[in-house]
Amino acid sequence: MFLNCWRKVFVPFDLVWILLNGICTAGVEVKGHYTTVRLLDEGVYTRGPFETDVNITVLVPPLVTVDGKAHVSDDSEVTLASCFASKSQPAADVMWRLGDLNDSLRTETNYMVHPDGTFTVVSHLLAAPLRHLNQKKIQCVVTHSTQRTKEYEVDYVINVHYPPELVMIIPDDPTEPKEFHCEADSNPRPSNYTWIKLNESTPHSHGDKLYVPKPASDLNGVYICKVSNQYGSASGVLYVNNQTESTSTCWSPCGFVFISIILCICVCFSRKFVHRL
Repeated sequence: MFLNCWRKVFVPFDLVWILLNGICTAGVEVKGHYTTVRLLDEGVYTRGPFETDVNITVLVPPLVTVDGKAHVSDDSEVTLASCFASKSQPAADVMWRLGDLNDSLRTETNYMVHPDGTFTVVSHLLAAPLRHLNQKKIQCVVTHSTQRTKEYEVDYVINVHYPPELVMIIPDDPTEPKEFHCEADSNPRPSNYTWIKLNESTPHSHGDKLYVPKPASDLNGVYICKVSNQYGSASGVLYVNNQTESTSTCWSPCGFVFISIILCICVCFSRKFVHRL
């Protein structure tokens, strides 16, 4: 950045730049170029002997960042994320693009003035960290006079931790399954899977998979898949009946009532409560 002063004259004269207020930190070239402008150079200058005043305004672009962390699902309001527009002159404007979350979240904005005259603006995004907010995408938008045709945009993904709440057991093949997969809605993903066959020995399983290699009557029975992460646990139930040549999940009314009773027992005795960090 530099200032030029040009004057057509027919007699020799001296060109001098004088800072009327502020501290001059820049250099002056012979041709009247004012170079290497810094924030402290802001002020009013006059050129002699004609005493033409020039007002210099120094603009400093912001450093834009977004900071946030994972929160455990809870009903209490917390700061989900903070957007910083740091060390700018003048102060930047900070806002959030929230999409369909506009009615679920609220913002608070704070301003800080630094000794060198620059500003830091912080916009906090506040809400209770509920499960439905997990992995929602939002965006911090910063506007500043140094970027007249462009906005600073920083994306952020909300991260909410919660225990397993829904466990589903899915076959690898709907007609002739060879294995069943235990899937759970949780964040983070379950760290432990335990398969149990009621009134029987430990079934053939590994991790989230239960193996049923071939139809056989000794494989009939009720299987329970228990999953857990550091916040809690939940269980799902599978009923296998090999009375025919295929392995299938029983959905008869009797079987449904029996499974419902087992689910109730699992919820009452196997479910751990979420503990807060």
